[in-house]
Amino acid sequence: MKTPLDCIPCFYIQCLGALRHVDIDEQQKKEVLHQLGREIERFSLDDPPPMMGRTLHRLVKLRCPNGDPYAELKRRYLAHALELQPQITRMVQEASDPLLAAAKLAIIGNVIDFGAQQRAIDLENEIQSLYKQELAICDYAELRRSLARAETILYIADNAAEVVFDRLLLEQLSAKSITFAVRGAPIINDATREDAHAAGIDRLATVITTGDDAPGILFDSCSTEFLDAYNRADLVIAKGQGNFETLSDETRPPCFLLMAKCTVLARHLNVPRNSLILKCQSM
Repeated sequence: MKTPLDCIPCFYIQCLGALRHVDIDEQQKKEVLHQLGREIERFSLDDPPPMMGRTLHRLVKLRCPNGDPYAELKRRYLAHALELQPQITRMVQEASDPLLAAAKLAIIGNVIDFGAQQRAIDLENEIQSLYKQELAICDYAELRRSLARAETILYIADNAAEVVFDRLLLEQLSAKSITFAVRGAPIINDATREDAHAAGIDRLATVITTGDDAPGILFDSCSTEFLDAYNRADLVIAKGQGNFETLSDETRPPCFLLMAKCTVLARHLNVPRNSLILKCQSM
């Protein structure tokens, strides 16, 4: 997916939002924004938005002593998601179609995003509200067909606390050989290996990293381990907006599970903003 001009103001908003989590003065924050402007001047709109997302968040991380401005937010929301795990597990167990319920809750987990959204999230209320919402794009039948044929699955994660919701879907796929890919280093509140282990994902899948800190998949920067897993998988499931933006134009696009949280993506998918999306293409 190419970068529309509408994304440029959002790059500045994301950068400023990230800088609020860094203990530097206003002049230093202004300088980071100036640096971002210089990077945007060189940026090709033919590239996907996560390429600039990686650049802007690297600029911020350089000013952060621990290299992870979102570390505390990630810990807090992951802990809260783990507290809610029994509740969302019951929702799957009590559903007439547990696989569909697990897929929908995995999509709902995508609401925990501090890149596309600069706001606090009432996670319990979001679950209750969004679970009543119909999927705006629902290729569930195709997902079932793809799962029936697939022996090996690569599941590409998005946000840290979201992996608790991903676990519900992984539990429905327990007969498969599953590889679970997270980011190679902290970026926004995206999941890393530590988050996957905290949610117990390693008991259901082989956890690897992309080898990169982009908030999406940029193949030129990914590790050989990830590329091998991607190319060998019978089915790739990709979570979230950044993974959609970088993988939707692939010859064999993954099955995407996401929430369309920004106007640009909603327009691209021809759905209302904040729609729940399960988009698969025939294998």
